[in-house]
Amino acid sequence: MSEFTKNTAALNNLIQDTEALEECAATPSTMTNSKLSSKFVVQTEKSRDELQKKVDGYKKRILEKDPVTGNSRYGDNMKKKVKKLLDDFDMVSGKLDGLISGGLLEAFQKVEEEERLAEEARVAAEAEAEKERLEAKRKAEEEERLSSMTEAQRQKEKEDEEREKLRVAAEAARQVRLQQEEEEPWVASIEVSTASFLAQLSKLPPTVKPILLQLYSQIKSHPDNENFRRIKIDNEKFANDFGQHEGGKELFLAAGWKLQTIDEPAAKILALVEPNLEADMDGWMAWFDRIKEIVELLAV
Repeated sequence: MSEFTKNTAALNNLIQDTEALEECAATPSTMTNSKLSSKFVVQTEKSRDELQKKVDGYKKRILEKDPVTGNSRYGDNMKKKVKKLLDDFDMVSGKLDGLISGGLLEAFQKVEEEERLAEEARVAAEAEAEKERLEAKRKAEEEERLSSMTEAQRQKEKEDEEREKLRVAAEAARQVRLQQEEEEPWVASIEVSTASFLAQLSKLPPTVKPILLQLYSQIKSHPDNENFRRIKIDNEKFANDFGQHEGGKELFLAAGWKLQTIDEPAAKILALVEPNLEADMDGWMAWFDRIKEIVELLAV
């Protein structure tokens, strides 16, 4: 397959993708059930930018003349094909620019955020309902059991339960403390800088980049929302996307995230701590500038 044929195929794909985005933009209500996404918008723009380099080459060559014969570099038939490719590219590129400047990416991100929040609410509601069901069952079983016990037995069991709770809590706190002591030298060894962030990113598979871009885009849009800036280390999705890979945790530390411990239950989290805007305006601006810089780096 010739280079021109490949570029023509790439242009046809770009046209199809842009038309699909146009349909979504024309009927925003379909975004919820659409197979398209903010990631698709970013990928389409990236494909356009890659094809732009090829198109620029054709634009240059179509004007060139053979130094000996003075004829065009292209024959008449090829020249028509190249001109059509250039015209089609300019047309679809203009449409794509219009969609992006019209807020299509942000619209997809808003829909995805609403879907994420709705899913979280659904899961939380199911978990709460299950918790209530289990609690009701436990109380019924407990009442039945207590009805057959003497007061002395009940008192002893209550004391044993309290001691066990204290023991479990103390052991959990001890394990977290030991882990923190082991991790302190490792955490201190990670430099917080753009170069360090890019070095860690280079160790990870390409699939993490759009995931990280979505997270940082959410933080950039909602810097005051702490939920976007706190990640449990033992979270299954985090482990699959980042934690299982070399450089996965280091990537966040290099971007300024802190390793912290929370209680009830004891757990380790990564937190992007927001400076106090009123007390430290310069510090907050530097913090937010780093977020914007990372979004720009990931969007390339």
